[in-house]
Amino acid sequence: MKFKDNGHERYYNTFINKAKHVDIYRRALFYTLAVDKDTRANINSLYDFKSNCIIPEGLCEGFQTTASLKVTRMAFNLYNGDTTNGVLISDDVGYGSDAKNYTPDNLFDCCYAPYFWEAIQIRFPYLRNVEETEKLMDKIAKEVLAERRKEE
Repeated sequence: MKFKDNGHERYYNTFINKAKHVDIYRRALFYTLAVDKDTRANINSLYDFKSNCIIPEGLCEGFQTTASLKVTRMAFNLYNGDTTNGVLISDDVGYGSDAKNYTPDNLFDCCYAPYFWEAIQIRFPYLRNVEETEKLMDKIAKEVLAERRKEE
């Protein structure tokens, strides 16, 4: 498993150890949520460890940034395939369940793209060991970062 940094790995392990039930859905969820400092600092607004389920309303919490929203959306989608879990989330401020927020071109347009790919492989283990794809994802991530630097 590839981790962004020591914090990513430490928080992933903390979340896994705290969960009552661990399966590929929660492994992908926790791996994804642990990659971003804002989502890991606010894990209790995104996941209820007592009831062992996500908190969709966490998408509308004040701590959310553009990057953390992408992380949360990816994590929730990998967890259950339905980002709202049947709960209607207000989209008044653009944070909610608008389908365009969950498209690959939107979600993967960030520095966390290589880790999203890793999370997808956790959720769908049969995608593992695809060396060519990993090299391509690394290349794409570097190109996206270089393009963003040019824009700044």
